[in-house]
Amino acid sequence: MFISFLNKSAPQCLDLSVLTAYRPEQVMFYLFSTDLSITLDNYLRLKDLQNDEELSPCASRWVALINNILEAEEDLQLLFTNEYLDFIGPYYYPPANTRFYFCKTPPGPAETLTLQDIDLFWQLQEIDSPEASVQTYGRSKKGSKRFSRNKDEILRDVKMCLIAIGEIEKLHKKINFWEKIYQHRLQLIDEPDLLPSEPDQAPVKPDKPGAEGKGKLLLFSRQRSGGQRSKNIYQHQLKIYYIRYREYEKACDRFKAVLEKWPEMRIDFFNRCGQDLDLAAERLLTARQHMELYEAIIAKSMVHQDYQDANTLTTFQSYLDTGRAGDLQECMNLFEEECLWNELKAGQTRIENTIYLLQNDNVHLHRAQAHIDDYLGQKEEDSQISGV
Repeated sequence: MFISFLNKSAPQCLDLSVLTAYRPEQVMFYLFSTDLSITLDNYLRLKDLQNDEELSPCASRWVALINNILEAEEDLQLLFTNEYLDFIGPYYYPPANTRFYFCKTPPGPAETLTLQDIDLFWQLQEIDSPEASVQTYGRSKKGSKRFSRNKDEILRDVKMCLIAIGEIEKLHKKINFWEKIYQHRLQLIDEPDLLPSEPDQAPVKPDKPGAEGKGKLLLFSRQRSGGQRSKNIYQHQLKIYYIRYREYEKACDRFKAVLEKWPEMRIDFFNRCGQDLDLAAERLLTARQHMELYEAIIAKSMVHQDYQDANTLTTFQSYLDTGRAGDLQECMNLFEEECLWNELKAGQTRIENTIYLLQNDNVHLHRAQAHIDDYLGQKEEDSQISGV
């Protein structure tokens, strides 16, 4: 749901940094009705970290979720000892309609949710109130624009505009975040036949060597030794298949168990979605109110809208702070002069670069012309000799 915020293809595997810094319910708030995975190594490290006083609260909660709620502890021991299993799952967590997988091989960075990713979600989730000075200034700007020649008042206006521009950019992202939460929860509630997702497809049984109608060529000769070797490979593949199929059957049993309880769990799940909808609506209302305040500060600013960007306002602030300008008109005049001077310098640089390139081109042209003249002269000499 939040891939656009992270610039990652499919982040589903939880990094250890996440598991030790955030509780399960905090993480799954952003990942309702989706798939998550945890590596076996991270699970084992979580168990070790339960004794760490600083990291134990979150680590203990994840271990409790995995062992007691998902009831995966025994299967994880099998995953650890069995070389033929690469992953196990899914395990169902109905409160968030989330499926958990446990794997041996960690995925790449694009598929991993890190502490920085969840921190970003947490920052987007929080709607900070404007500073008291900003609120006071915003209320004072509710009337019509009032221009002043007072340097301190102009400087204050410029600083408030800079704050407003920065906060508006942040609020746009936060509003986008909460709109996604709202739309996602609303979509879940509006889905009448919402059910947990079934387990993935069953493993494919290997073909028996020499079986008719399989359309496969034997990899070994028809000699007895080759046939025996092919049979041994088949028996080995069949053993792996039965081990993996047993895990698939266990996943199906877990799916059936959660389906039996789903009518009751579905009510709790929808209630949680409804609570999140109310929270999202409240946060969106607050964010938009803050947005109105910041937009009013900019709209009623003494600075003309043509100069209401962060870089220009920062330059104005520098002029006023250093005494290079004493009022707004001087700021604009000085800014325009510097822009013109920078354009002239840039134009001069372009002209110098063009002259340099043309000079280099002339050198090459002179050399090419010399080669052509030498060639034509040699041809003329050859023609005269042939004529003689």
